[in-house]
Amino acid sequence: KIEAFEDKDSYLLKLTPVEDNLKKFIHTTEVFLSKSDLAADRVVMHESGSDYTVIQFINRKINNEIADTVFDIR
Repeated sequence: KIEAFEDKDSYLLKLTPVEDNLKKFIHTTEVFLSKSDLAADRVVMHESGSDYTVIQFINRKINNEIADTVFDIR
């Protein structure tokens, strides 16, 4: 199930699992998107108990050039 909310600066997508096997582990996941570029600012995963995980995206760089030499292709 997906619910959408907004405030002055951001959108919030609240994702709630509908399948029982996933509900055992995740209660909800909240994805906060910046209105200026629609990129994710923060993700909050609420587990079925009282635990939660917050992932904060800072110093975002979108579509920067990455030299091929950065990758080790075998």
